[in-house]
Amino acid sequence: MCFAIIFFLVVPQKTVLAVDSVSLLLVPSSRTIRVNDMLDVDIKFNASRNSVLGLSFEVNFDKTKLNLLEPAFNSRSNTGFTAFRLVPSNTNGFFQYFAIGDPANVAAGDVTLGTLHFKAIAPTDAGATADVTFPVDKIIAGSADNPLLQIDPNQNNLKGAFTITSIPGQVSTDQFRWAFDRSAFTDALPWQDYTEESKIQNIIFPADMPAGQKQIWVEFQDSTGKISRHNAPIKLLGSEPAITGCSLNFEGSNVIFDIRGTNLGSRGTGKSNETNLQVREWSNTSAKLTFPNAPVGQSFPISLTNGDGQIADGLCAGSSSVSLGAKVFCRAPAQHDTDAVEMILAGGFEGGKKVKETVRIDRNGAIQNLTQKLEEGKKYKISLKAPKSLRKVAEFTASSGTTNIPNFTLPVGDIFPVDGGDGKINNFDKSELNRQWISGQSSAGRSGDFNLDGRVNSIDWACMRQDFGKNDDEEPAPGGPAASPSSSPVATSSASPSPGT
Repeated sequence: MCFAIIFFLVVPQKTVLAVDSVSLLLVPSSRTIRVNDMLDVDIKFNASRNSVLGLSFEVNFDKTKLNLLEPAFNSRSNTGFTAFRLVPSNTNGFFQYFAIGDPANVAAGDVTLGTLHFKAIAPTDAGATADVTFPVDKIIAGSADNPLLQIDPNQNNLKGAFTITSIPGQVSTDQFRWAFDRSAFTDALPWQDYTEESKIQNIIFPADMPAGQKQIWVEFQDSTGKISRHNAPIKLLGSEPAITGCSLNFEGSNVIFDIRGTNLGSRGTGKSNETNLQVREWSNTSAKLTFPNAPVGQSFPISLTNGDGQIADGLCAGSSSVSLGAKVFCRAPAQHDTDAVEMILAGGFEGGKKVKETVRIDRNGAIQNLTQKLEEGKKYKISLKAPKSLRKVAEFTASSGTTNIPNFTLPVGDIFPVDGGDGKINNFDKSELNRQWISGQSSAGRSGDFNLDGRVNSIDWACMRQDFGKNDDEEPAPGGPAASPSSSPVATSSASPSPGT
C-alpha cells in the first residue's frame, strides 16, 4: 500500500533555517495492562526550531492484542496543526495521520497531537507484549526551507511495548437472555443487549401454565464471552379472588358470615376492619367465618386473604342487598357517603324490567335506599352515575343476603359544563380542574375536590387521569347482555395532559 503526500509550501518573506531534527514520541511508551483494560497513548511532536508546514506519519500496532477505538486529535488552536485525514484500521493494524501546520501557532517543545484509544484483547499467551511503533520511513515533515526535515535518529520513543496479562480487567456484562426452563438455552434463543440502567423485563407466562412454584432462568454474557447462568424461584398465582355474595346468621352474640366467591384459593384468614374472624370452613368458592361478640345493627366490611396472600374485599349487611366495595371512587377507600346517585336496574332475563331510583352509596360501598327486590340466582344489569362521575354499567347474579359486585369503580372527573357535566372526561374537564387548582388554599365545595379533603390538587388530578378520555356507558336494557363500556375518546380529548396545561 503506497501513500503519496504532497505539500504545497508557500515561502514566507523571512524564513528560519532548520537547525534541529523533529521528533515523535509515544507517551507512555510502556505499561502493563489487563485484558479488556483501556489504554490511552498520547502522540507528541516536537518541531524544535523548524517552521513545520506539513506532517504525516503512520502508527503500527499489534492487531491481535490491541483494538483501536475512535482516535481523538486536538484542534489547530491547541497544536498548530489541522488534521485533514485520519485513517484508522484494525484490519491492517495501523493508523495514518496527515496534517497542515501553521508555523505561527506551533508551540515550542512537545505538542500533544492527539490520543489513540486502545482496548486490550485476549493474548495468545499470558504476559504477551503488544508493540506500537512509528515506522521511520513513514514519517514525513516539511518546512518552507526543507521539504524533508530530518527525523531525530537518537530518539528512543519511536516504539511502545505494552505487556498484556491474562487476568481480565474491567469486565462488563454485554448481553442477557431468559427462559422458563434451562433446556431452552440453545443457539436459537436470541440474546438481548444489557445496560446498567434498571430495566423492567415483561415475562408473560403461557395461558395454560398451572399456578404453583416456578423457576425463571437467566444467562448473562460478559465482554470476554464468558456466560454465567442464574435462576430465581417465583410463585405463579391463580386468578384474582372475589367475593360475590354474603349472608348473615346469628348464634347468640356471634355473627356468622356465609360467603360466596370465585377463586378464593387455599385456606387463609379473614378480618372485618381490624377484628380477626374465626375461619370455620374454606373452599375455592365459599367460606364460613365467625365474628365473636359482634356489634349489632351495622354493615360488616369483609376482607379475605388466601394462602397465597391474595386479598378479596366485600361487604355483609342486613340493610343492603347490593355492595360495590369500598373503593368505588378514585380506586381508594372512601371517607364519605355519596348521595344523589342515579341508579338503573334492569333484569337480564326474560320478562325482566327496568327501574330507575336515586340511591346513596355509603363509605363501605353499600347501596342504600334500594327498594327494588332482587331474585336470588337471577342476572341483573346495574347502572350507576354519581355527581361528577360517568355512568358505569356492570352485570351480576343476585345471591341471598348481600350481593357483592367486585372491582367496581366509577370514573370521576366530569365537571364541565359546570351545571352537570356532559358524560365525558376530556380537556374541558381538565381545564376546569386547572382553574380550581389553588395549592395550599381551601377549596371546599369546589367540583374538582373529588376526594373531599378541602383541596383541589394533584391527588384530584390523579383521580381524573385514571379515566381520562372515557364516556358514559350506554343505559342498560332488560333482557340482554350488559352494555359494553365506551372506550373511544372524544375528539377534543388528549391522551395524557400535564397539570397546568
